Amino acid sequence: MAIDKSLVAFAQREVCPRCRKAAVACYCKALRPFTAPFGVGILQHPYEARNAIATARMTHLSIKNSKIFVDIDFSKNVRVNELLADQSLRHVILYPSRDAVDLSECFGEADVETGAEMGRETGGSRQLFVWVLDAKWQHVNQMLRSSPNLQAIPMVKFNPDRKSQFIIRKQPAAICLSTIESIHLVIDRFFAQKGLPNQEHHALLDAFQYLVQQQLEFARVVGFRRHRRRGHSEIVPGV
Repeated sequence: MAIDKSLVAFAQREVCPRCRKAAVACYCKALRPFTAPFGVGILQHPYEARNAIATARMTHLSIKNSKIFVDIDFSKNVRVNELLADQSLRHVILYPSRDAVDLSECFGEADVETGAEMGRETGGSRQLFVWVLDAKWQHVNQMLRSSPNLQAIPMVKFNPDRKSQFIIRKQPAAICLSTIESIHLVIDRFFAQKGLPNQEHHALLDAFQYLVQQQLEFARVVGFRRHRRRGHSEIVPGV
């Protein structure tokens, strides 16, 4: 893709109301929204919400049955607590604690129906709802310490089988993925374990690659030297 340098100054003053990016960096045309086989809740630290190069909102806009919340202490967040109190939902949170179980163990037999309605409870079972923490590692710990309601959610983890392609932001470790890559991997393994053919979720990586290439081109044209940020701000539940 090509970016007209003469338009950058003007476009930076215009903001897309949907993705909340400057018009020159809007990625909305790359989105292909779909319904995930389970609910997704993204818990974002305020610091990350202000980061210009992040993937949480892109993930939220891509997954129709997702919700995003920005806070540090979620113990008093009414909307989060309403979801946690919903008896039709079975909650897990991606976080590699000592007691975290492998992701595969949270995919129950009744998490998805064979019909058109995916992710609805069947036979009295509850619908899976996956929470993801979107923050730097130190901020993730701060969010958990401040939120007893999150600490009570069963924790799950996975071993990534790929390296992050978020080359415009430095990763603290090889097992770390961006938020959008993490959720894509969770959905990927869900369908693989169920033996269900579904390709819609690959729209996440398509949008993600659009963002990465867009930022690389922007850095090249505008001449930003620090397009590769220090410190990874998104969490993946590795081991």
